[in-house]
Amino acid sequence: QQFIAVAALDDFQVMMDNGATCGVFKNAQLLHNLRMVDRPCIINGIGGKLETQTVGDFMGMTTVYYHPDALANILSQSTLSDEGHQITYNHRMQTFHLVPVGSNHAIEFKRHGGLYCFDTRAPDLVATSVARNKQRYTKREIKRAEEARRVQKRLGYPSDERIPHMTTVQNIPVTRSDIVRAKQIWGPHRALLRGKMRLKKPPAVIIDDLDWKPTEIVQDMAIDVFFIDGDGYLLSVLSPLDYSISTHLKNRETDSIRSALNHQFALINEQDYTVRAIMCDGEGGVLALYDELRDQGYVINPFGAGEHVPVVERKIDTLKGRIRSCLMGLDYQLMFSLLRYLVEYATIMVNLEPCSKREDPTSPWELFHGRKIDYKRHLKLAFGDYAEVKELRHKSNSMNARSQPCIA
Repeated sequence: QQFIAVAALDDFQVMMDNGATCGVFKNAQLLHNLRMVDRPCIINGIGGKLETQTVGDFMGMTTVYYHPDALANILSQSTLSDEGHQITYNHRMQTFHLVPVGSNHAIEFKRHGGLYCFDTRAPDLVATSVARNKQRYTKREIKRAEEARRVQKRLGYPSDERIPHMTTVQNIPVTRSDIVRAKQIWGPHRALLRGKMRLKKPPAVIIDDLDWKPTEIVQDMAIDVFFIDGDGYLLSVLSPLDYSISTHLKNRETDSIRSALNHQFALINEQDYTVRAIMCDGEGGVLALYDELRDQGYVINPFGAGEHVPVVERKIDTLKGRIRSCLMGLDYQLMFSLLRYLVEYATIMVNLEPCSKREDPTSPWELFHGRKIDYKRHLKLAFGDYAEVKELRHKSNSMNARSQPCIA
């Protein structure tokens, strides 16, 4: 009966087991930093015996084993407790609450039959931020802010600025400070955004073009393949420009690498740059293109077996550090399908930094695109930020929502 209950859990539900001595997951999309360990682990359970050498990190708080044939995604309650995470049980609600070390946000495991699980597909994206905002105020101030939101709803959602001036309604129990405080805790009211958002005429965009073009039009290109949670990417670094380009790979086959290289060559040619030489390590998919690239006029410089191209290896290490930091800075578990966009974002951010090898302070991004970056114009949102975006497809006089919730 217990086997049937566990097997009924889907791939995105996580169970906390007080009888498990270690955690094991069957869904790799829920894990980060998948890697091999030195010794295999043999796991005996109600689903049989599994042997695995693969581990991954779950939500940045614990390490679990991974095997695609595991019965479910299982966390070990004893391991979590030993690692210092706080676990409490609510007898009345019959729920477990897990508070990771260094966090104020509790993960709730609800009872499903005889099991305690939570669904990773429905994370509370704003719970951590709201809890952090509430810590700045007293209980009385939070209560009045909640009342301000109720008042706004009962009045039919007038704007925040209009409520204090509605003298035609007597005994409104909130003040302007309560309304401002509610906005500081929860942000703009989503009902107002989706019901009233208007399309504003954007300000005139002034592009600050560079008044010169670098003389190093001909570039050398160092390439390598790297992986993030099993997802492959082709990274190319142009020298001496120090500009990086990352392209997602469907697989490690030659056709996939050829397609990625052609895409990168097109981007480079659009900006009037030319690739002279290509440096690579012993990646099989790249070496298979040796004759083809040479016939196109490129000088191919493959490194020896076991050797790596230093410039691209350092850049990969920098990129992975940025990606890891972005993941740790999110208040929710990033979907695996969005990972490629994070890699693209991190590549752009790295290109914004001036190269320490060049005398001038101009960033590789500016040199490559010929435009400057303005913080207020181009960096209004960070990767993973929640945003309400104007919906242009619907008619403005319909009752459809005027904005859509999005993740930047």
